[in-house]
Amino acid sequence: MPRRVTNPQHNKQTPFIVLLLLVLALLVVVLGSQYYSLKRISRSKINELTAVASTQATRDTIEQAQIISTTLTRFFSLSANAELQSYIFLLHEQLDKDITVLNGSKIILADSTPKSVGTLYIGDKREDISQTISDGIARTFVEKNNDLPDGLSQVVLPLRDTTGNIVGAVIVSSHHIHSSLK
Repeated sequence: MPRRVTNPQHNKQTPFIVLLLLVLALLVVVLGSQYYSLKRISRSKINELTAVASTQATRDTIEQAQIISTTLTRFFSLSANAELQSYIFLLHEQLDKDITVLNGSKIILADSTPKSVGTLYIGDKREDISQTISDGIARTFVEKNNDLPDGLSQVVLPLRDTTGNIVGAVIVSSHHIHSSLK
């Protein structure tokens, strides 16, 4: 039987190669673990920043709705009329937001969608608007309808007359319309 000749250098390199492979495997495990840990932290931070941005958008929308509400009660008759509709449509174009003005019975007095004027508002399935008209507390809700099957986040504030009585509600979308419809 032929005898196999072994290289003494080969025998000395084998433990080194095995050790190198073990170190390399350990490095892959450690780096993989770090990668997934960083990925998890990144997702958490992204979710946190999204929540902060959403909260800020809601705060900004509440401020806009308060300004609109104050302007309406000071300068407009709170009934469905051409001046009120023109003002709301102008704000809609300037802010790129859905804006609706309702009386105390949820009848639309002015809207970003003029064809809705004079109809009953039915976009709040949980009756958030009725609650706001009743107790004066601002609320957020998601309006869903045929035009917005995925829904549009809305803020509703009470509409008060010059004596402070609640006479209706102002609804303003939390996000820009065109970006929400894309």
